[in-house]
Amino acid sequence: MAEVEEDERPVEPALEPANTWVWRAWNYLSDERPSEVSGVAGPMGGVVWKSKPGRIPWRAAMTWCDVHGYGLEQRDTLYRLIRILDDEYLRWRKQKDSQ
Repeated sequence: MAEVEEDERPVEPALEPANTWVWRAWNYLSDERPSEVSGVAGPMGGVVWKSKPGRIPWRAAMTWCDVHGYGLEQRDTLYRLIRILDDEYLRWRKQKDSQ
C-alpha cells in the first residue's frame, strides 16, 4: 500500500481519553481493508488503474477484540463505531478521489 502524504491525511480528531480505544482499533485495523481495483484500457496499450478501499472486515475487528479480551458489549460497541468511522473515511476518500 502506498504511503499517504502527510498533508493528504484526514485530520485526526481531538479525542476524549475514554474514546481512544476505538480510534486505536480503527486506525490499526485500517490495514485490513480490502481494496477494489479497477482499470480502464486506453489506446496503444495504456491502462489506468484505480484502487477503492473497502470497509474494515468484521472478522478483523473480532480478532482485535479477541486479542484485547473484549466482552460481547465491547465487541458490539467497537464494531458499530468502526462502521461509523468507516462511513466517514470512505466518504472522505470518495470526495478526495473525485477532485
